[in-house]
Amino acid sequence: LAQQLGDQAQEGTRAREALRARQQALRDSIRQHRIEADRLRSRWEDLRRRLAVATEQSRSLQHQLDQTDADIAGINAHRSELEATIARHEQALMDLASDLAKHQAGVATAKAKVAAAEAQQRAQRDELEQARTQAFELATSQAALRNRAAQVQRRQAELRRELDEQRAALLAAGARASAAAADLEAANLQRQTLADAAARAAEQLCAAEDDLATAESQHAACRRERDLAHEEYHRLATQWDVLQRTRSQSSYLHEGTQAVLRENLPGVLGSVAALIHVPPELELALEASLGGHLEDIVVKTWADALRCIETLKRSNRGRATFLPLDYVRPPQPIRAPHTQGVRGIASQLIQTDPAYQGICDLLLGNIVIVEDLPAGRRALAAEARLRRAVTVDGDAIESRGVVRGGSRPRSRGFLAIEREWRELPERLAESKKRLDAAENALRAAETKQQSARALQRQMSQQAQSARQAVADQDVRLNALQQRHERLTQEHTWRQSLHSQAQHTLTTLQEEAAQIQSELASVEASHYEATQRLEVARLAGAEGDLLALHAQVSEAETALAVTLRGKQAQEELLATQREILVRTEAEAQARAAQRQRLLEQVNDLASQVASLSSELEEVRALRQATADPISEAEAELQEIEKQQAQLETQEETLRQQLQAQVAEHAKLAYERDRIQSEIADLQRQIEADLGPVTIPGDVGPRQLMLNLGQTPMALAAPSEIPEGLGARIREMRSALRRLGPVNPEAPPEYRKAHERYAYLTQQIEDLTRAADAARQVITDLNQVIRDRFVATFSRVAHEFSACFHTLFAGGAARLQLTEPDNPEGSGIDILARPPGKRSQSLALLSGGERALTAAALLFALLRVNPLPFCVLDEVDAMLDEANVHRFRDFLRSLAQHTQFIVITHNRTTIEAASAVYGISMGREGASQVLSMSLPEANTEASQAVSVA
Repeated sequence: LAQQLGDQAQEGTRAREALRARQQALRDSIRQHRIEADRLRSRWEDLRRRLAVATEQSRSLQHQLDQTDADIAGINAHRSELEATIARHEQALMDLASDLAKHQAGVATAKAKVAAAEAQQRAQRDELEQARTQAFELATSQAALRNRAAQVQRRQAELRRELDEQRAALLAAGARASAAAADLEAANLQRQTLADAAARAAEQLCAAEDDLATAESQHAACRRERDLAHEEYHRLATQWDVLQRTRSQSSYLHEGTQAVLRENLPGVLGSVAALIHVPPELELALEASLGGHLEDIVVKTWADALRCIETLKRSNRGRATFLPLDYVRPPQPIRAPHTQGVRGIASQLIQTDPAYQGICDLLLGNIVIVEDLPAGRRALAAEARLRRAVTVDGDAIESRGVVRGGSRPRSRGFLAIEREWRELPERLAESKKRLDAAENALRAAETKQQSARALQRQMSQQAQSARQAVADQDVRLNALQQRHERLTQEHTWRQSLHSQAQHTLTTLQEEAAQIQSELASVEASHYEATQRLEVARLAGAEGDLLALHAQVSEAETALAVTLRGKQAQEELLATQREILVRTEAEAQARAAQRQRLLEQVNDLASQVASLSSELEEVRALRQATADPISEAEAELQEIEKQQAQLETQEETLRQQLQAQVAEHAKLAYERDRIQSEIADLQRQIEADLGPVTIPGDVGPRQLMLNLGQTPMALAAPSEIPEGLGARIREMRSALRRLGPVNPEAPPEYRKAHERYAYLTQQIEDLTRAADAARQVITDLNQVIRDRFVATFSRVAHEFSACFHTLFAGGAARLQLTEPDNPEGSGIDILARPPGKRSQSLALLSGGERALTAAALLFALLRVNPLPFCVLDEVDAMLDEANVHRFRDFLRSLAQHTQFIVITHNRTTIEAASAVYGISMGREGASQVLSMSLPEANTEASQAVSVA
């Protein structure tokens, strides 16, 4: 049956493997079809986008074509109007040409008459013109000389006033230059004084900084010493607490010893381990020497021992060994043998109160401490009274030949615990003193550091004030220097102006005398010319000539008007013709543009038709691809159902097979047990009756005794007494239990029983503690699961809200990879930024991933606000719009959490309440510049108000 079940299971496995292979093939096929479907979808979307673009371009080109046709029609109408206008202007130009010929003939006639009159008066006019010219020139010269004389007089008066002013200004400039020189000298002296003070302040600042550095190094050293002392004190205090709990619980002692020591009965002095002092290097040797006697209780009297025993019996709390001081009889002291490797007698190597020396001699007087086992053997051979030799490593050799040795557990022994109990208080007190001294030294160093820092700050302020005073004095000195130079230049300039004005005044006086003589000569000549001009004007007759000139002027005016009209008509005609040429060129350009637009429209129409047909082909291919995917998915679902059925069948067969295997194993075990019982019975029979022959067949037979040459058959018993077999077994067990007599068995049994009871109780306690711990773990896992699910729901909700806010749209969600197993599940982030489809985090851009991570962080802070949060270059990959939203969201969260943001983005920095700038100095050390923005705004407003 098992073989049949195994074959069925193998057939199911092969069928399941075949289905799995088919399932994998279908999945691969579905994957390939989906890849092809994705490719076709991308191509379809690309074609649809290109078709939309081509359609839009065609619509735009058609609109341009309609606009071009309208423009061409307007241009043709405008050209017709221009041609009509040009025709009208040409006719007007012909009319103006005939008028111009008439006016030219009239002008010629008038000019002939004027020429005759002008020939008559030309001689008179020449003479009159000469006289007029001479009179005008003389009058002009006379007026010019008079004006020049007046100007010279005014200039002389101005120069005299300027001389007086320059003289006064020169004296004032000299006085100011002298005062400026004195101020400059005083400022130089004051600047030297301030520079000396600044140098002294700088030296004091350097000294204060050195003192501060020394104080800081001392403070750091004191802090390190305090930390070391505190660590040592904490370690010793922890060790003392553990030791106190260990001694209070007495878990390293037997139950009886614990009960007596806890009761604080009268007369009880303590355990042997607590009453002796052993050097640390001999603790292993003394523990091995004393063994169980370390737990022996020392009492004052025999009655105290009896009282303690009665107490243990009444409370049923175990047993203990007591050593009454008034009853113990120590042996005679033994001298240590003088052999190599002997340390001494054990009782002589320890320290204890003289009252307990007898106890030590009783327990350790016949035990020698040696370096190693060979040395112990030599010591026992040299002194027959020694009972045992113990090495410093805890190995022992007894005089009767028993040797004990090997490795020991690394835990502390009784003597080490007692030694620590005695030494720890003193070490703890010394550590406390060192800690107090370190605290005092640290406080003194802090005080000194604060004083040094205050002095350094004061010296820094003084040095800064001194440097500022020197700088202010330099500014003042520079201003005084410039003022002195300016006043010196002004004094020199005033001197040159005074000399120049004096020279100019002398020149003007000479020029005024010369002008007066010239003016007298010109006045005489002007009088003579005036007389001649009057005579010539009386002799002239200009009446007729003026009338002729008036006629000529009228004729010329009419001619000019006609000529100007003709020119205007010609210019207007030329302009209209140029406009007509430009209009025709524009019409040709519009026609060419219309032809190009028609060609583009035709091309786009063919492109749209091609894209439409290609789009239909891609749509058909997508439909053709979707059908195999659906069929493959349906087949895959059917295969998965078959696979589930096969797995169920396989699991059923496996369970049946396991049941058969278990049954087979059970039967085999039963067979082996029966065979073992038969063998035991045979051995028992042979032990009781001698050699017997066991029949080879299975049927029941009477055994035969092999007492002689031939086996002797036993008589078949008529009946077997009831309970005979059980009685025989009991008697044999009792006989075996008796064994050889061991006089030390009762005390060893008692100790083993006590140890067994103690360990049994400890095991029960540990079992209960383990069960309680498992229950706590189960409850804790359930609580963790519930809280995780609740917290995950809250974080997912807040993450969606934060994502929508930071992206100004879109959606995102968190989901578990294994919802049925939250403890071992991972978390996936699905994000859909605005204008995009939902995709995993790895497919987003760097800025989108950074903003999504910020949304997750802000969601966690919303669910569980923290006191502070450090963000390092979170906004490095964000654009300006996202940085603004990130900054606003950060401000909203700053009401509950303090954010420390490391950033180079100016927009993020503007939202901060405090800014810290980090830079690297020349010495290679970082420098920090901090500024609180509210304080900076206050200082800026104060500076503006002061300014």
